[in-house]
Amino acid sequence: MMRVLVSICAAVMAISAVPVGAATLELEPSSEWRLREYEDKCRMIRKFGTGEDEVTLWIEKASAGRFVNMTAIGRPFRNPFGQRITLSVNQEEPLRRGFIRTTSSTGRSVISMFGISLISLKSPTDSETSRSDDEEKVDLKAGVIEGDAPLSPQILQQRYDALNAIELSGALVQKVSLETGGIAAMMAQLQQCVDTLAQRRSNFVAGEEPGGQGARTEGEREWAQMIQANYPPYLLREMAQGTVGVQVQVNREGRASYCQVTAYTGPAGLNDAACLSMMRFARFRPAQDENGSPIWGTYTTRITYRIN
Repeated sequence: MMRVLVSICAAVMAISAVPVGAATLELEPSSEWRLREYEDKCRMIRKFGTGEDEVTLWIEKASAGRFVNMTAIGRPFRNPFGQRITLSVNQEEPLRRGFIRTTSSTGRSVISMFGISLISLKSPTDSETSRSDDEEKVDLKAGVIEGDAPLSPQILQQRYDALNAIELSGALVQKVSLETGGIAAMMAQLQQCVDTLAQRRSNFVAGEEPGGQGARTEGEREWAQMIQANYPPYLLREMAQGTVGVQVQVNREGRASYCQVTAYTGPAGLNDAACLSMMRFARFRPAQDENGSPIWGTYTTRITYRIN
């Protein structure tokens, strides 16, 4: 487990003026979902709106699990004025969290977030389960000690299909609502792509091929120090702490090309810091097949952000 330790003496929280938001920009789909498969991830793409307000949405995954990475590209995300986005899906309690801001290859504004859950993974409500007069039973073998219990495929489909829109506000000049409608079919297609990717990897991932080996860290002490120095300043000021589990896809050159959150405690903004830092700084010896040739691999770890 990687631990990030930061000592501070004092912190002053900056307060910035927040402009008055305009009416919600509601954008209907202007394309169907489209799948793109890469060596390190699967991506679903859809466009919303037209003209100057057109937004491109990416939903990405590389392995099984509850979390996806989400990227929104377009003019509505220009010049954010704060450090937090408010994300709301399925009328669940809005999540205020950090985000990554950049510019696309065509010059459009981009916001991106790691470790997003598009549905609630709370236990099913009475309306989602059938009542029975039979004696109540408990199977402890199916229990979990911590984290979220897995939901049945039927419940997952119901909740994905119940999604109406992905709403983004907070640091944005104007609230944006992407009218997605139900996404069960899209998520099933994305998961099928991820399963195919995993199956392709299973033919040569570490330990599964005689003589092969997985990706191994190289120069970890040096790049771990860089991760330590990349503690998000706004979370440092708030004395925020937490742990982020990550899995990175390691290419044939030993670079982390893609990062997915596997679990986290603490503010979701640490997800972005952990994944971005792993992709920027981490170095590996690439995985090898039985002949010693470099191949794609994965590496899983936990990064703990703790303030001394």
